[in-house]
Amino acid sequence: MKALFIDNHIGFYGAQKSLIAFLENDDKFQKAVVYPKAILFQKFKDYDKIKKMLEARGISTYQFYLPLYKNYKGAPTTFRFKIANFVRNIFWKIHKRKLYDFIKKENFDFIHLNSLTLWDIINKNSNYFCHVRELLSEKGLKDKKVIEKLNTCRGIIFIDEATRKQFENNLTKPKIAIIENPIDMTNVLKHINKKDEIKKNYGIEDLNAIIISIIGKIREFKGVDLIIKSFNEFSQNENSYLLIVGDGDKNYIQKCKSLSKTNKILFVGEEPEIEKIYAITDIVARGEPEFCIGRTVYEGLFSGCLALQPGTYDDIKKHPEIFKFSNKIFLYEPTNIDDLTKAMMLAANYLKTSKVERNPGGNAKDYAEKLAEYFIISINKNKD
Repeated sequence: MKALFIDNHIGFYGAQKSLIAFLENDDKFQKAVVYPKAILFQKFKDYDKIKKMLEARGISTYQFYLPLYKNYKGAPTTFRFKIANFVRNIFWKIHKRKLYDFIKKENFDFIHLNSLTLWDIINKNSNYFCHVRELLSEKGLKDKKVIEKLNTCRGIIFIDEATRKQFENNLTKPKIAIIENPIDMTNVLKHINKKDEIKKNYGIEDLNAIIISIIGKIREFKGVDLIIKSFNEFSQNENSYLLIVGDGDKNYIQKCKSLSKTNKILFVGEEPEIEKIYAITDIVARGEPEFCIGRTVYEGLFSGCLALQPGTYDDIKKHPEIFKFSNKIFLYEPTNIDDLTKAMMLAANYLKTSKVERNPGGNAKDYAEKLAEYFIISINKNKD
């Protein structure tokens, strides 16, 4: 089978990392990938690196103007983003025929959209699959065009129960599957023996301190400010550091820096070798205002870290890939600073009283086989 994968961004984090994991571990399809063309002030600095990496595996890469609909919770709200988003969608409307002509010429058996933000690409002329990784905003949930387009798909892949539940009873035609994110953290192992050196490079003076990390795009929906407020209190009683890893909304980052009451909170920016961060991290943290499993929770747990996660036991019970780590997940009531601080204390106590094994692993190969099987079954079902 010949397959085209279309991504909404270019990089090595989040959804892009999940797609690359599939592309690297799949051996069943002849694959090509489409990435967005940059517009205005955008710079996709990782494109050449990704192109070289994928083409070494026989996977062709292309760039077209693509849509990007900010219909999800946590979407950037800056004026710069709004302008870029508006222009990108205008360019898509003007140039979309080029993408469709390419798809027709190459005669792909199916097309996979790596994000719900790409929903406007879907039409009835090809076999589309949409990967839903986002929680829609209130406005997005009311957009009938999104539901109409998704019901045109051959299949919808959700990354967890929360992303599926938002479409309860709305998707009647596509074949639906919940397939959790692929993780491969085996590269963490090579950095574990160099932990002290890595810590010093980040300005961590006490090499025995507990390290909590929040990793990814720094946006208000991610709750970085909540974690900082909680850590301010936690660090008064525990020898610890908080690493804030990533880039994002500049105004929000300044707000977060202003909330810091200790020099043990370090804003380290983006780290291309994210495995270094997991190698020195004891606890990964999430701060969203509701339960949703972020990729960093999976990566942290598969790296041997503990996790701070908003939500309940019943929430994580629905996610087999992380439920097997349930003894290492410390839950708290979303947006509750006091409850988060208690969870931090419980996690710190666990580190002191239990032997935490650091045997980084992954599930990327199993994930690739599961997703490939889903594609094949869905396509063949529609042929019958």
